[in-house]
Amino acid sequence: MLRIGALRRELNGGRNSAWLLWSVRSSLLVQYHRLMGVTVDVKGGETATVDDPDTYEDLLAAVELSPHEATVLVDGKPVPEDAAVDADEVVVLRLVQGG
Repeated sequence: MLRIGALRRELNGGRNSAWLLWSVRSSLLVQYHRLMGVTVDVKGGETATVDDPDTYEDLLAAVELSPHEATVLVDGKPVPEDAAVDADEVVVLRLVQGG
């Protein structure tokens, strides 16, 4: 976790301030989604709310799917399963379905 004193030093020094602000923003978004949960719309299935997913792979596991059988879309674009969750709502598309 980033300490406030380190944040002040970085911002006052002007070094890497854009990276630091992006890092803080990302960290805050992840914490927000852990508190609020993520709405998961599984196409061809049900909609669920998943609390406290760290990664999109964790989110898939919570709806009983694996990255081998489904992909997660955020704003219509696929996201890597090992990325930190930073969206309020996601769509899950099944890649393989019985039939």
